[in-house]
Amino acid sequence: MTERPSDTGARWSRRSIVLASGGVVLGGAMGATAADEHGDDDDEDRGPPEDDERGRPDESVLQTDRTEAFVWDTDMDAQLSNTIQPAADPTEEGREDVVHATSGGTETSDYAAAGIDLRADELTLQEASEAGAISYDRSVGEGATDEVFCLLETGDDALIVAVRGGGGETTDGWETRDVSSELTADGWRTIELDPEHVDVDDEAVNVELEEIGGYALELQEGEAIADLVDRYGDADLLGMAIGVGALSGAVVDTYVADLRVHDDPRAVPAVVPMDVSFDGPGGDAGGRVTASLTFPENGHDLTAEDVDTETIRLASYAPVAPPLPGSDEATDAATADASVTEQGIDAEFVPGQIYRFAGADQPTPVVLYGDFDVEEPYTFVAIGELQPPGE
Repeated sequence: MTERPSDTGARWSRRSIVLASGGVVLGGAMGATAADEHGDDDDEDRGPPEDDERGRPDESVLQTDRTEAFVWDTDMDAQLSNTIQPAADPTEEGREDVVHATSGGTETSDYAAAGIDLRADELTLQEASEAGAISYDRSVGEGATDEVFCLLETGDDALIVAVRGGGGETTDGWETRDVSSELTADGWRTIELDPEHVDVDDEAVNVELEEIGGYALELQEGEAIADLVDRYGDADLLGMAIGVGALSGAVVDTYVADLRVHDDPRAVPAVVPMDVSFDGPGGDAGGRVTASLTFPENGHDLTAEDVDTETIRLASYAPVAPPLPGSDEATDAATADASVTEQGIDAEFVPGQIYRFAGADQPTPVVLYGDFDVEEPYTFVAIGELQPPGE
């Protein structure tokens, strides 16, 4: 079995927490790696980045409204067995912008979440509880149902994550889930991030790996809250997430569409899995490594020509894919010279850029990711193994 990079703590921006609220907010630091721990000897010459250059986007990025989906590889097997990707309407009613969280009929403990940044809406939790303020449609098959997560910021700058399940029942076709009406219902569980882990001035959160499990356990087993608005009504609603999966294992088969915020339609973000193979550079130090990306069989109509090739990155493996913005993986990611081919996409990388975080004498799991140049917030990910230099 391929040896994986060692797990360490991670530092990422509050923007990342907004995007990854829910199950992924607690797993975001899982598998985060220190790039200079397993790079080649050139890393010593390069030196580690300064703290203010690593793991934190600049202010312009912090102010960017970017809604994004993530997949959490909870069992750390470098396989994404639960995806949340664009799909056709299963009921053939002609709905558009449908996404499908699916494990392909097999049981998995991986988790998929669509994070929606709501900061620009400037909603308090009380305002979000108004009739019809937030809703989406769902079609749930047997297995794991959808969970709703809310990320709240209270007046004393505390960050609260709240989660409520979907009832665990299948649906007969499409039904509307009125999130707003649920905010005053029971069944919510919450956690507050420890103040020691929150740097309000720098808009950053610092969480060590051993603390992640405690947060996740607290969220799953914490005392239920009867009325979220009664407890946190004046808090700002920074973001929400729709998550599907079960850390204990489940077959996932849930469709989501027609997300609405105060009657404003929002596309649900999705992540499209792609296959990747590597070629080069052999023993030629001046050669390049080529990653060939192709689409597996799928239920969407996206093509390689829809990919924004300028956004393609290659990063060290972490179980949250794409890597969280502001994480070490995203900060250290290598850029590509990419082009569309008849088979898919060829992305070329300079060896010095990628082998700084790759294993010197063994295959290293890596993730490629990028955006689609479409109106919807769709990204892609591909997990593969990068061979040691010279092999």
